[in-house]
This record gives sequence, structure tokens and C-alpha cells, in this order.
Amino acid sequence: MTDATDPLWALLQAKLEAGADCAELLRGLFHSVPVHGFSICKAAIVDIVGSRSPEAMRCAISLVDLIADFWTDTSAPIAYMLLLTLEELATGAIDVPRLLTALMPSTGARLATLVKASLDRTLAADPKVVSKAIAFFQMHDVPTSLVLAYSNGLLQAQEYTSLLKLISEFPSATWNFDVILAALVESSSWSMAEQLVKLGPPQLAAKLVALAVEKHDLKRAHKFVLLYDLQTSFPDVESWFRREALEKLCTQKKWAIASKFVGADGALQVKAALYQYVALAGDTSLADELYDQFQLQVPRLQLPTTGKEGNHGYLRWPLAPEAIVLCDSDLVVAELESHVRDLVEQNQGPVWLGLDVEWRPFTTKNETCLASVLQLACADRVFVVDLIALEGFAVIEALLRDPSVLKIGFGFKHDLHVLKQTFPDMTTFDFVHRILEIDALVRSSMPMYTGRSLSDAAALILGKPLDKAQQMSNWEKRPLTPKQIEYAALDAWVLVAIAERVSHNAEEQYLQLVTTLECDEPSATPTADIVRLRRARRQCKNGTMGLPSHDLGSMETTVNHLIEYVAAHGERLRLVPRSRLSEYASDATTVFANSLCIFADGAPYVAVLPQETKMDLGLLSMVLGTSRKKVRLARPAECISVFGYAPGTVPPVAHSVPAPVLLDTSLEGRDRIVLGGGTPDMLLEASFDALVDLGITSRVVPLSAQVEAQAGPRELKFVADTMLGRVAKWLRMTGVDIVQWDKSDEKSQMLVLATVEHRIVLTRDRKLARQRQALACYVVLSDNVEEQFQEIKKHFQIEFKEETFMSRCAKCNGKGFRIVSLEEAQTRGDVPARVLETVEEFYACHTCTKLYWVGPKYSTAHAKMKEIFHDKFA
Repeated sequence: MTDATDPLWALLQAKLEAGADCAELLRGLFHSVPVHGFSICKAAIVDIVGSRSPEAMRCAISLVDLIADFWTDTSAPIAYMLLLTLEELATGAIDVPRLLTALMPSTGARLATLVKASLDRTLAADPKVVSKAIAFFQMHDVPTSLVLAYSNGLLQAQEYTSLLKLISEFPSATWNFDVILAALVESSSWSMAEQLVKLGPPQLAAKLVALAVEKHDLKRAHKFVLLYDLQTSFPDVESWFRREALEKLCTQKKWAIASKFVGADGALQVKAALYQYVALAGDTSLADELYDQFQLQVPRLQLPTTGKEGNHGYLRWPLAPEAIVLCDSDLVVAELESHVRDLVEQNQGPVWLGLDVEWRPFTTKNETCLASVLQLACADRVFVVDLIALEGFAVIEALLRDPSVLKIGFGFKHDLHVLKQTFPDMTTFDFVHRILEIDALVRSSMPMYTGRSLSDAAALILGKPLDKAQQMSNWEKRPLTPKQIEYAALDAWVLVAIAERVSHNAEEQYLQLVTTLECDEPSATPTADIVRLRRARRQCKNGTMGLPSHDLGSMETTVNHLIEYVAAHGERLRLVPRSRLSEYASDATTVFANSLCIFADGAPYVAVLPQETKMDLGLLSMVLGTSRKKVRLARPAECISVFGYAPGTVPPVAHSVPAPVLLDTSLEGRDRIVLGGGTPDMLLEASFDALVDLGITSRVVPLSAQVEAQAGPRELKFVADTMLGRVAKWLRMTGVDIVQWDKSDEKSQMLVLATVEHRIVLTRDRKLARQRQALACYVVLSDNVEEQFQEIKKHFQIEFKEETFMSRCAKCNGKGFRIVSLEEAQTRGDVPARVLETVEEFYACHTCTKLYWVGPKYSTAHAKMKEIFHDKFA
């Protein structure tokens, strides 16, 4: 804040009280605090005027004169600052009607002249000053035709705040609300659009929803439908919203819970979407079952009835398997050169060479991206170059610069940057001569094309999209899997196939698109660090040994530290030779586990889970309370340099860094767990209790979801948030498996529970449903508890059955009870004496031991549930 004792501010106060000219003084004060001049000056003037109650009106009149003085001054927003100052003073220190009456006629006339000149554009002024002045000084007698003309200019200049202010001040003017709303939506000014809806006619809300749908912003459309109560007018928007949740489940192939989530009354397009997801994934038996169950009218997809997952809905590798050549030695690279040279000599037309690059996905901004695979595709053969196995690229450099070979890529500028970042010490990837972008080629020949990906182009030109399932796989792990190699080959081959088809007899057209692509983006990581990382991952390629000498010493130190650590805890840990692996394998009580190195928010962690279990990084991010994008597996080189062990040998203790250890809940109670022993020839044996006690800040958490049964009927399981307490109670009374979430617990942990136990989340919280971690999240629409129950009952086809009524514990949701005799009940101390006198048989929950008996309340509850199901609210 400004020092109140500053003589310049005291002088300003005196001048304001006297009505003297103080424009230049205020300008000097404003510019003397350039960083926060606006807010500091405003607060100081409010303080000056507000503290001088006898002279407050005189000061306010002086401020009005100053507004006129600074009206056309665009060098600083002093006029606007003074208007906001008066607006704040109007809440207490001054009375606006009295101020307007007290103004000199000359001052009022001057303001009116300034406003009129600004509206007809003969005077340049800040639109915010014009609109704010009209509102504050209640200048509503200006011609509306002038206001409308001025507002059209504001709309063109995207001065939306001032425009909305004028609309609110002149509500009877003939505003073109549709045009204004369309402009706001086009510029994604959604908050402004909502303000306009408040000012405009009732039908404007529906137009806002329609525009959001046209803009493909279905989340926002869904928000507006609920905000303006337009569910009846836009019934499909709710279906679209649920389809987005369905897509989350389908991308993880959680078919059983997805089919339950769709429900009985789900929209047909949502049911059809689930059927198509399952069919395209190749699970034809389940797809047929869903088709019949949902009674779909869409054409049945004709797919091979293998009953197994595959990629029948996607483009498949069209050539013989031997047409894919893995280049992991100089000898094979020489074959690449020879093959391309033969094509150049044999072909009269262009020789297309498709280029593509694969690298391990990374999720943090400060992570260095290293290319792992480079694909070079001809029409009849694809060479998949292992960039980890090779270090010399003279042949590839020659091909990239050969003018007789026409290169084609998709977004290859970024690929080239990654290649150069991986090999900054080489000139191989400095530039590519004679290359064109497949996207530009397709758009040039098909101007109406709107696709955004290579898969879109493949679907349009070749008839089917690409299956991108392998794109996010670990491209640094060796050996590459057959699926990875085929995926890489197809991605590059498709470029050539599309180019040949689109460019047929159109040489003049596509030659205009050919260019030279240079890598002009410097790497943020020093070259020496890149070379070290590259060398480390190359040495890790075949297992983990053969490390660079400077890493080998540190690794030997860590292994020695593990030996010392085990020696110090010999009663609880044991190092054994890997040669004894068969002995452990024959013991059914032994659990083989992996210790995985992880980074979350940049911090190191070690996750321990059974070998046959796949870790769910999305679930882990929820457990750790961070974004999925900030959780990743460590690279092989990082396992060595940060944790001290090569992948596959990492133990759960004695790491180079104090990494917290996360133990999967499925390991609880295990007496013998066998893990990595620090080197390829050693194993570590430990019990679960030892790992809990000895790990650095060990935590037992779910690291993977329960295995979901795909066949046979599946029981509905829910978790309800605190807004659906009564509904959850009623559902549990009918025997439904439903967990009631405690309002004192974090909702993120509720999503963890839902993911781990494959539960459908029932909620009224739409923001929760939009979270990335929320998979099967059913948003209940009604505020009325009976209507909520009916909605859930109808959607999920829940029926009242006598045999399941009261079959679950009302306290813990546990299923099953044991009979408790009167004698045992008398010893418990939790049964009223009057009950012991009239009841002879009791029931104790198997899980929490809560005691129940049949009394008058049972009959009442039974009648109430039958009424809800069949009569009053049905």
C-alpha cells in the first residue's frame, strides 16, 4: 500500500477537497508505482475520500472532473481506475443520486459530449470507460441506434465485457442475441456466453446448448443442459456424457462393468457403442451376446467368431511376415541400402520412403525423450531400425539426403527433433531432403478432408483405421515384441500406401508440397548427458549388465550395500542363488514379485507386486493423490543411475535413494516372497511383514485392480457418495452390494476403491464424474430421494427379491450372518433387556459381528421396500 504520510498523496487529498486541478499530480503518482499502479492508486484514493466524510462529496465531484480529463488518455487506464474508485465509494462513503445532483451542469454536459463522441467513433476512448461511465452516471438518454452501432464495433473487436455491460444497461434495445452468442461461442468465451443468456430471452439457453454441441464440446453442453434444466429438449446430451464414461471403461477392456454401467434404460446409441467397442476388440462371442441382450437394430458387424480379442476392425499388416526386416546390426542396415538402390534403378516413377519414429512415452516436462526405433518403409518392405542396438548411421544419413528418394512422414518435424535430441553428437539427423507431409498431401487432393491423425487418413484412403494400442508401449525394452515390430512396420508402410494412392497421376500437385526439413530446435539437455543416457540404455538392452565403467562402480557399491543390508537383517531377509528358482516354483505358498522403479511428481518410489499382476498407473496416481500424467515407470538407465539396480534385479530394500516402498495389498500375509536380488544371478527372499518393517516408509496400497471375470453373470456392485445416503441404505436393504462413502474421507480414495473392486460410483457430483480417474461413474439426476431410487432401480434393472431382502449388514455391507442363541446374546451386553425377554433367535454379521433380530421394525422396513418397488413410486 501507499504510505499515507507521503506528501504527494497529502497534496492530492488537499486538491481533491478544494476542487483544484490535480490531473498531472495524479498521473505522476500513478506512474510512480508501475508494477501495481492501478490497484495501489485506487485503494489510496478510496482511503483518502472515505476517511474525509465531511469533504467526501466534494472529493467525489473532483474525481468526476478527473475522469473527463483522462477520458481520451490511452497511455494509462486512469479514467477506468477512477470509475472503479467511484463504484467502490458508492457502497458506503458517497450517495450516487446526491453526487449526480451535485455535479455542475457543465460537468454533466461535458460527460454527455464525451460519451456521444465515443459512441459515434469521432473520439477514441477505452470501451470499458464508455460502458462503465454510462452505467455509473445513468446516461440512458443516449440514442439506442448509436449504442447499437457502437456495440457492433465492440463485437468485431471482441470487447465482450463492454458489450455485455451495454446490453445490461439498454435491455429494451433490439439486440441481435443470436449473432452475439455465436461470436462468444466461436471465441470460446463461455463465461461471457452464460452472462448473455442471463440478459437475453429464455430461448437463448437452448441455443447455447446447440452451439456447444456444434462445437463438439459435449462436456460443456452437458453442463448447460443441467444448468438451464433442458434435459427434455436435449435428451441425447446425457447419453453423450455417459458415452464418454463408457469409453474410459472400454479402452481398458472392462467389458463386464461397462455392460452393467450402460444399464437397462440406457440410450440405444450408447448400447450400440459398447457393442461396437467389444466387436472391434475381437471378442465376438461377447459382442453377439450384447447385440442380442440390447436388441440392437444397427447392422451386425461381420467379424470372425474367434471369441478372442484381436484387431479385426483395424487395418492389418498386408504383406508376408518376412517383408518386415529388423535392423539391429550393420549387416542388415546394408541390406536396407541395397534394397532402396535397386528400387531407384528399377522404377520410372517416384520411390517413396515412409519415415516414422517410436520412443517410450514420457509424462513429465523435464524428462528427456530418446528415440528407440526408426522405421523406413518401401512399398514392398519395411526396415525397423533398432536405434538402441546401433550407433553408426551413415547409410541412413545418405538415404535421408538422397534426392532420388521421396520421403514422406506424418508430423515428422517433431520426429526429427526427437532423433536429433537423441543423437546430438552426430550430423545424421540435421535435416531431411525431399520430404512431404502425408496430411498436406491428403488435404491437397481432398479439400473437404477433416481428419486429424494418420489413422483417420488410413480409414479414409485404405478403408480401415490403425490400431494404436502399441503406441504407448515400452519401446526401450528389448527384445521388441512381435506386436511392436508389426505395429511399427505398419505405421510406416501406411504412409507409402496412402501416398501412392493419393498421388496417382498427380505429380505436379504433390511436388509443390515437397520440401527440406531442418532440425532447428536445440535440445535442453546437455550433449554429454544425452550420450551417457544413450550408452546406459544400450548396455541395459540385453538384461542389465555390461554397464559403462563410471556406472559399474556405483552399481557394485550398491550391490555390496545390499549384501551388507541383508547380513544386518539375516533373520528376516535371505539372498539365495537364482539356480534355486525351481525349488521355489514347486512350492505353492511362494509368491514371485517384482520391484518396479517409479517416479511420481518427480519423486522416486519402489512398487512391489506379484509378477503375474499388471500395475495400474492410473490407480497408483489416485493412491498418491497426483495426476496420472505425473506418474511413470523409470527408464532402464534411471533404474541404474537413480535406484542403483538394473531392471529385473531391483530388490525392495537398500536402494541408492531413500525411495518409499509401496506394497500391493494382494501380498498381505504372505510368508515367502521372492524378489530381485540386486544382480541377475541372485534372488531375495522375504516375508510380507519383513518388507513392511524394513522398507523406507512402507505403505500397503492397491497397485492393481482385481481381476475381472469376463464370463457369466456379474453381481452389481456400487459405491455411493454422501449425497445419496438414504438411497444407499434402501439399496442395501434389498441385498445390493453398495458401500456408503464416509464424508470425512477423500473422494479420490472412493475412486480408488471403485477401480480396485470394479464398483460403479453413484453420485450427484458431476465434477467428480468428469475427473480422469472416474471410470464407471453414474450421475443421478433427480434431487428427490424416491425419484433417485427409481432412476437407479430402472437403469440397472434392480428387482425386489424376498430371498435377498436384509441379506447384507446395514452397518458394514457384509454378506452373510450366523445364528446366535439367546444364551450367547445375553452375554454380549448390546441387546436391550426387553428384547431378550421376547426374542429367542439372533443373527450376527460374519464381518463386523453386529447383532440383528426380527422385530416390529423388520416388518415396517419390508413393507416400505415393497411399496417403493411396486406401488407408490413405481
